[in-house]
Amino acid sequence: MAFRLAGRFSLLSRNLKNNCSAGRRFITSSTNGSSSKSTTVPFLLGATLGVGSVLGGLHIVNKFYKNVESIASISTQPLHAAKKLVEPEEQTFIMVKPDGVQRALIGDIIKRFEQKGFKLVAMKFVQPNKELLYKHYEDLKSRPFFPGLIKYMVSGPVVAMVWEGKGVVKTGRVMLGETDPAKSLPGTIRGDYCIQVGRNIIHGSDSIDSAKTEISLWFSNAELVDWKPELARWINEDN
Repeated sequence: MAFRLAGRFSLLSRNLKNNCSAGRRFITSSTNGSSSKSTTVPFLLGATLGVGSVLGGLHIVNKFYKNVESIASISTQPLHAAKKLVEPEEQTFIMVKPDGVQRALIGDIIKRFEQKGFKLVAMKFVQPNKELLYKHYEDLKSRPFFPGLIKYMVSGPVVAMVWEGKGVVKTGRVMLGETDPAKSLPGTIRGDYCIQVGRNIIHGSDSIDSAKTEISLWFSNAELVDWKPELARWINEDN
């Protein structure tokens, strides 16, 4: 495109020069000869053609740059749109139950999530009441073990936490192990630290939707800390 424009301007320049030269020749002949009226027309015609060619060239250049700006604008719009559509990091709700607290497993459980690379954004040590637990376990209220579950959960304090990271809900469930510790693989939290379902030491959200519900039940937005660990770029390649 640049070479074609350069060639066109060279041609326009020659046309302008030739037209102006022709005009000068006509003027010279008229001053040496008769009337100057007859020679004014060719001169004006030549000058007009020359100026018209230049204006036409400028119009082409102006149109070219407008097209470039338009293309640049279009090419960058999807990038801006993509940035706006970036979703926040996934979060999950994790709770060390009363038996986990009594057995001093809080530190070991936190350590596993930290070493995995997830980020802690909220934590509280709390004695839950029945009203809160009824809401938390609402989907289990029709089950025969529900009264015993509530009695067990109000028997002591718990540690409620919010962890954040890519795929943290699904990965967190894998780290916890099966609900029944007897079916949990060694290396998982329940596989390593507990034996029976009624004392399985920890709870974790089973879906993104349930995580949002549980987090909003146990924490206010003001309690969720938005921060970026210095190690983030060594854990996630896009940081």
